[in-house]
Amino acid sequence: FMASGDKLKENIDRRLLDIAVIDIYWGVLTPSQGLLMLYGLAPPTPKETVQTIKEVLYKKEKLLEKKYVDIIDRIVTYYKDYEHGKHKTISGTELDKMVKDSLDYIKRFKELRKQLEKRVQEKSIEEVYADVFGMLEALLKKKTEAGIIKEFDEMLIQQGKFPARFLQGLKFIAKVKKDVEKDIAADKKKKKADQMTGKEVNEVEQARKISSEIVNALIEYTQRCDFLAMDRTRFIIKGKGKTAEVF
Repeated sequence: FMASGDKLKENIDRRLLDIAVIDIYWGVLTPSQGLLMLYGLAPPTPKETVQTIKEVLYKKEKLLEKKYVDIIDRIVTYYKDYEHGKHKTISGTELDKMVKDSLDYIKRFKELRKQLEKRVQEKSIEEVYADVFGMLEALLKKKTEAGIIKEFDEMLIQQGKFPARFLQGLKFIAKVKKDVEKDIAADKKKKKADQMTGKEVNEVEQARKISSEIVNALIEYTQRCDFLAMDRTRFIIKGKGKTAEVF
């Protein structure tokens, strides 16, 4: 029965080490990989994750402070050393620091995730706006937003080509884009982290749906116009007992 007592320290050391290399390692690695995917990158391997965070989030985008790059680097390095048998024990002091660092890292990454999610939504509203207004600019030969909306109303809504709700939808898309841009500017001025409100997220999603409906209707409309234009250029040549259609 004394054998179990003799192994007490060994068992405690092993369990402390397991906490460090398993819970802490995967606790910081998994959200890091997820964040890089949210950024738009392919899922990196554990080996690639630290370098990618350093190159993309710290150096390129300047979204992450160096202390957090150092934290994940230390944790991953410690884990790799453990895999190669270099660590057999870990002191309570070392473990406390590692736990504190990992919790600090995860907290920062939650904030960073909100920033990246807002970037995705900002990009979406920009693309939504560009899709529908770009198509109308080409169709109506107008350059300014106000000119496009006015011409859209006079030439397509009032002429019965499209339902009146499309005009309100177009104005709504323009408004959402302006609201998002205004909030971005305000956040930068106050040096606050970017974060969309629930209302803004819902409005962006609504704008995306409206844009999709308008764009699809515009595609069908332009196809019909092209067909009618082609049909109007057809004329008939009559000969001796024969007729021929020419376009």
